[in-house]
Amino acid sequence: LVEACAKAGTHYADLAGAAGFPRQHPWLEAIWTYTEGNVFCAIEVMDAIGVDDVSLRLSQLPLPERVASMVRRRRERLTPAGRAVADAAALAIGRPSIAQLTAMTGQPID
Repeated sequence: LVEACAKAGTHYADLAGAAGFPRQHPWLEAIWTYTEGNVFCAIEVMDAIGVDDVSLRLSQLPLPERVASMVRRRRERLTPAGRAVADAAALAIGRPSIAQLTAMTGQPID
């Protein structure tokens, strides 16, 4: 992740503390939060970030194609009922509860 940040114009010195471990940095915090710690997604997001982008706009950037492709492939493997739940979850704000997903899809809780 540190190497990917460097590609995006953030210098190693900005990321590494005295012990060589990453210290808190707006980009690292924003990417960790945005990708929920998924390393593959974090690297793809870092590759998609331009030098002029700012961490506050991270959620407004388009989803990297490799991540979108992965999500599409995984969605296609789901049953129709599973796709309905995944689609409902994608439309929800934040993490939807089981009750919200049930109401959105009309499917019973199993």
